Amino acid sequence: MRIKNLLIALSLLMLSLALLSGALAQKKGAQIKREPPRIEMTLPKGIALSALSQTSAEIKKIRPEIPDKTLKADADIIEATLPQIVSQFNKIGLTFDDAVWASQRGWKTARLNSPLKLTPQKPIDSSSFVDYVTTDVSAKIVRWQIQNENPDIDATVLAKDMLLIDKAQPNIVAAYEKLGWTATDARSASLVAWKRARLDSPLGPSETIDVQSLVESTTEMGIMVFTSEPDQADVFINSVKIGTTNAQKNEPLRFFVDGQKVTVRFIKANFLPQDLDCFAKGQDTVICKAELKRQ
Repeated sequence: MRIKNLLIALSLLMLSLALLSGALAQKKGAQIKREPPRIEMTLPKGIALSALSQTSAEIKKIRPEIPDKTLKADADIIEATLPQIVSQFNKIGLTFDDAVWASQRGWKTARLNSPLKLTPQKPIDSSSFVDYVTTDVSAKIVRWQIQNENPDIDATVLAKDMLLIDKAQPNIVAAYEKLGWTATDARSASLVAWKRARLDSPLGPSETIDVQSLVESTTEMGIMVFTSEPDQADVFINSVKIGTTNAQKNEPLRFFVDGQKVTVRFIKANFLPQDLDCFAKGQDTVICKAELKRQ
């Protein structure tokens, strides 16, 4: 009888251990299932290609008469011009993601709301596409940023601002060309000046910008080019990566107002990070260069 009781107790103990083990395993499995997979590194090119594929499918759904071959040619052109668009966007503080979004927006506009819709077999023009994305679409992103930071500014006021910016471009371009800069530089600088006028000046939310003041503030800005020795160092401002040093292309570069202090960090694998304070100079180009030391 005693042995029988011992066997019963032992069986109950083994059953309890089995149930406890199963519960722990189930709990552990549930914990693992709840944890999202971690992405250790970003893959910008993959993100861009995924966006291109999605936009291509959206265009095809609306305009099925566009040949797949043409859409593939469009995608190849956009992929090839994306670095140029990213470079221009970086100048005004916009990101890689902004450039990808703007490219998709520009592609859909070209295919669905431009004269190109009359020639479905014809691919987009590379030069016209870059010009549209870096001028029209980039301005819309800056407008969104302004309104997002100050919702009191009405959309109609910002729309009037954009018309005045276009009106001011000939004078701004003329001033920039005298300094050896380009019309694209002039456009980029005017967007930076617009954003500063809206968010960092006494300009009221119902007031439109003054054209003469915009021209003056834009033409008084300076360019800062970030370089490093050795080359190919990542450049960060306020913990945000703005690009990678490239001596051949003089990149990255940005526009700043005269005398503005810019705190920047340079990071390159196998080298010690370096922090620098550089100061912009109006109507001039300042080289902010890091001399990196090996670890």
